[in-house]
Amino acid sequence: MRLHPGDHQTSMKRIYNFHPYVFTLVSVLYVYLLAQVVSPYRQFLTVLLVLTAILGGLSFPVNHFIKNRYWSGVVLTALALSLFTPREIFYLVGGTLAVSAGVLFIILKILKKPFKIVYTALLFDILSLLFLALFLSGVFVESLYRPFNTVDWANYREQIADVQQPPAQPVSPSQNPLPDIYFIVLDAYGRNDVLQRYYAFDNHEITDFLTRRGFFVPEHSRSNYPKTVLSVPSMLNMQFTQEFTTSFADSPLWWVMKPLVDHNRVRTILESAGYQTIAIATDWQITNNTTADIYLSPKPFYIGGFSAFYVSYTPLRIFIPLLRQFAFFPTVEAHRDLTNYIFDTLADLPPTQSPKFIFAHAVVPHPPFVFDAQGNPVDPGYAFSFNDANDFPGSSKDYRTGYIEQVQFVNARLETTVDAILQNSTVPPVIIITADHGPGMFTDFTSAENTCLNERFSIFMALYLPGADPAAIPDDITSVNIFRIVLNTYLGTDLPLLPNQQYYMQPSSFYRLQDVTRQVDVPCPQR
Repeated sequence: MRLHPGDHQTSMKRIYNFHPYVFTLVSVLYVYLLAQVVSPYRQFLTVLLVLTAILGGLSFPVNHFIKNRYWSGVVLTALALSLFTPREIFYLVGGTLAVSAGVLFIILKILKKPFKIVYTALLFDILSLLFLALFLSGVFVESLYRPFNTVDWANYREQIADVQQPPAQPVSPSQNPLPDIYFIVLDAYGRNDVLQRYYAFDNHEITDFLTRRGFFVPEHSRSNYPKTVLSVPSMLNMQFTQEFTTSFADSPLWWVMKPLVDHNRVRTILESAGYQTIAIATDWQITNNTTADIYLSPKPFYIGGFSAFYVSYTPLRIFIPLLRQFAFFPTVEAHRDLTNYIFDTLADLPPTQSPKFIFAHAVVPHPPFVFDAQGNPVDPGYAFSFNDANDFPGSSKDYRTGYIEQVQFVNARLETTVDAILQNSTVPPVIIITADHGPGMFTDFTSAENTCLNERFSIFMALYLPGADPAAIPDDITSVNIFRIVLNTYLGTDLPLLPNQQYYMQPSSFYRLQDVTRQVDVPCPQR
């Protein structure tokens, strides 16, 4: 490439050529705005640092071959826009740069001045700052800042610390050795009567199997909340979420609940009794607990949350097949693999010297529907997502058919898994199998009135509690009381059972909840 002598004039050394990095920042800011509800800001910083490092690494070979830093900057901006930028930003920014460069070229021609690439570099620097200023002003910054401003962060940290405090009174185990505790969450698995009423499916085969194995299968079990992000923290902290969300009651952010899943009150109490915690990888990051004593994953690296969303939302998606060679990345195929991995791992955990608490969250039979009844792959017909209820991309017929096929697949895996756990246990284990909420064929996340609450809150539950008093297990047990019963039975605690109450999100605020307890047992009209 022939370079104009003026490109390296001393007077132009103040052109910093930072536009590739600023345009990358603009892209990451834009995509983070779309995902901030479920993605902590730390994930935004991680993605930004990785992309910046990639640009920095590319700058060396680009500079080596082009041998002009201004041309190199233009090439790097072209690469950043082509690879790191979602379509809508690519057209906006790329179009603006192309038109501006064209106008600059015409102006130079009219003024009969020689074209110098340094002028383009200066123009791109200025435009990058203008775009950044645009994204950090007005509606954009309000949308980015307001959710964070709805959290009392000092109080939030105090609430998290309080959950993680060891119990004031030491526990008094009722047996020695203590049993292993398996906590298996099957996402959106509905109760038998609900599956019969709304899906015309008789599910008694699995409940009869579990009853024969010694499980207690309550016929009127319910969740307390209609979404995983509310239900799982409630179960693991043995409390209604309203008790520990006062510092962010007006917030739309889901990810603030993650510490209450990772370092929860149940874990704290069990660890004080000598338990070792084991978590099995799941493809929903809020319940993917990498902080456990032992974290089991099918791949050495895990790419989820905002990182996975960013890659999937930008042209970087072309690298997903490569990433999947060494890292878990959420796709339809990976979801199948991970679901099978969860059941396989539960069935093959070796004995340990200390008692263990195992947490596994399998996002089935929840959409997407990727298994048939025999466990064969099914193409859901759309890109991988966990969209459910009124966000489900198919019809009610698609939901009903796909859901029941996936229930049958789960049942088959559950039978072999339960038998393997019982056979491998030297001490009779505690096995908790429960849904976090029911199915969502007739659920509208924006309105309790438009939702079949009977479908959404009626959950599958099966409890294997060796030596427990059957009278201590209510037939209408709700999720929040599961571990109160378990800890009372095996660790000598005296935790009272909380009332059976159900709450639905209000459209105005995710953590402002309305009491729908009186409505959840009312059957919905057939639709």
